[in-house]
Amino acid sequence: MRKLVLFGDSWTNGFTKEDGVEKHIVDNLGKQISERLGVDVDARGEEGASNQKIANNVIRYIQKHDCTNVAMLIVWSEKWRMPVVRRESQTGDPVCHYDDPHFITHMTTKKWKTIEHVWPDVMDVGFNRMLMEQCIHAVRMVLKENAIPYLFTNSIDNFWMKDEMNLFHGRGSKKEFIGGDQLHHTLLDILLGLYKNPKYKDSDLNLRQKRELTHIFRIKHDNIRTALTTCEHPTKEGVGRILDKILPEIEQILKRKKDGTIRF
Repeated sequence: MRKLVLFGDSWTNGFTKEDGVEKHIVDNLGKQISERLGVDVDARGEEGASNQKIANNVIRYIQKHDCTNVAMLIVWSEKWRMPVVRRESQTGDPVCHYDDPHFITHMTTKKWKTIEHVWPDVMDVGFNRMLMEQCIHAVRMVLKENAIPYLFTNSIDNFWMKDEMNLFHGRGSKKEFIGGDQLHHTLLDILLGLYKNPKYKDSDLNLRQKRELTHIFRIKHDNIRTALTTCEHPTKEGVGRILDKILPEIEQILKRKKDGTIRF
């Protein structure tokens, strides 16, 4: 099978925070995929990553690596995470070049408070969505151009409300997202029981509402409490439950033949 390269945010790299202590769960998404399918996984998820940073990581990876025997799973983050350019290089150079993997970093609360005064557009939902759409569709083009089999999913935010769903997807992109033909298809939705649940089929739940629901469910349901940490990240058990749902689709792209055939 192909090698899997995994991109995303904290839901991919096992980051969690309990009682103010930050740590990484060893049995994270990449490790469990590797163990359950017996494949090499290059896990490149970063906590706090914006969708623009994730997109940049994907494109730079393709530029710098031989991807003839690679498949990619890309876990998009929430649309409100705006990117921040890091001006200073991490290698001692006076300027950080755009090819540097640290060129785009994530928005912290402190940076947000500073930037919103000089760049008020960061608070505009339409501006956020426009940037997000462009980076995701650019990644789709680059992946197809390089004949790399891929799947998309989302960690906690499925980006759109019901009336925006078809506007975002356009032709063909629904089937590129795991469960993309339904409203609730994120990894969080899987753990909350919203994924492929007829009861919530037409429920328009935005990210804020889902976070409120997460808090309620963690109190009421033991199975959700064991799957999610208090900071709303998957535990080892939670990662396992996610893979119970999506592993067959991941295995499908890993078994794609090396003849350049695109699955779409």
